[in-house]
Amino acid sequence: MRRLRRGLLMAAAVLAALLGSVRADLDGAMPLRSPFRLAGAPAAAAQVSTPEATVRATAAAGALQVPAKGQTLPPLVARVVMTFGATIRVAPSLDARVLMSTRCGDVWPVLSVKDGWVAVKTPEGKGWVGGGRVLVRTAPAATDCEDARFLPQDSTATVRGVSACLPLRPRPSSEAPAIACVANGHDYTVLDGPLEANPGEDWFRVSSPTTGTGWALATSLYPE
Repeated sequence: MRRLRRGLLMAAAVLAALLGSVRADLDGAMPLRSPFRLAGAPAAAAQVSTPEATVRATAAAGALQVPAKGQTLPPLVARVVMTFGATIRVAPSLDARVLMSTRCGDVWPVLSVKDGWVAVKTPEGKGWVGGGRVLVRTAPAATDCEDARFLPQDSTATVRGVSACLPLRPRPSSEAPAIACVANGHDYTVLDGPLEANPGEDWFRVSSPTTGTGWALATSLYPE
């Protein structure tokens, strides 16, 4: 009986020590945080999970972030920063219809951000512009548009500055076979673009009666 009592006392002491250790660990534990965090967002913004319909974006330190609960953020604007401007579409997709064209330096009020696209408010209604062609800030970002060229949809683009001819290709890639090759002075009608197929390489979808429709490098296209 004594041995049994001694065993029970030892087991109780071990259990008490374990419980004390667990309590100490819990007292020193870090508070739980939401697993949802946007890249570049500060830790304070990571502690809340906000439904997409109510999320407002801000550009603190150049990164879009989710505001903390109850935080009021200033309105955002998107400035077009690419030499050949940008295309605003009716939906966040390259296959969506073109709503309008916008030139380098233009500034648009931001409505929302989704999957790399920025929704902006235009005179034609809500439109979507590729996030890589704009800078989103609380105030318009400074940008150099001195060498900008504007080739809006349905405008005439003239080929200039080619040594031999400018290839017209079935897709926006220098690897695609040429379906035509035109000399300086050839006029195209702009159908779509600009589209940055590779970093720093813009293309326009163009057409003319003698060549048909295809894609041409933007660097050799100039406003009429």
